[in-house]
Amino acid sequence: MAPGYAKALIEFINFERRQKSIEKSKEMLFKLYKDALEKGNPDFIAWVSFQYANFMLYVNLFSLTLDHLGYAESHRSLQECV
Repeated sequence: MAPGYAKALIEFINFERRQKSIEKSKEMLFKLYKDALEKGNPDFIAWVSFQYANFMLYVNLFSLTLDHLGYAESHRSLQECV
């Protein structure tokens, strides 16, 4: 993988997340994770794993916050609120 490609891809994934494309962002991150596993570089795997965990933490915390504030998914989807 070319230097800087993964970082640029993470930046694009975060852009997609801000554009309310949570599922697309999750799919791209998981694909990057699978690519990292295929490469076998432990540092790259750890970095991508951290990025994926950070993203999932953001999505889950945001969802819990909405639940706490009384927003149910039936009233408003997570993607509308991000």
